[in-house]
Amino acid sequence: MPVAIVFVKLRTRDFDMTKLKAARIEQRMTQVDLAFHSRVAPTDISKAENGMARLYPRQAERLARVLGLAPTELLDPAEQTVEARLT
Repeated sequence: MPVAIVFVKLRTRDFDMTKLKAARIEQRMTQVDLAFHSRVAPTDISKAENGMARLYPRQAERLARVLGLAPTELLDPAEQTVEARLT
């Protein structure tokens, strides 16, 4: 039986920071709390949420993990790049 494996190529411009902020607030976390648990600098989180800077894919992955999300849940659907490989 063929199995589909989906790879998502993450780029810095692909992340929707409004989703990040909404998830953080929903979990009643401050930027400092999120920074502590994700090991991403609080200034990076603040700048990203305010549209002043972009996160690196690895940073977004860490933040998503702490918030209990899949990194793909933080992607902006308008700019999502998906590569699929069938095995």
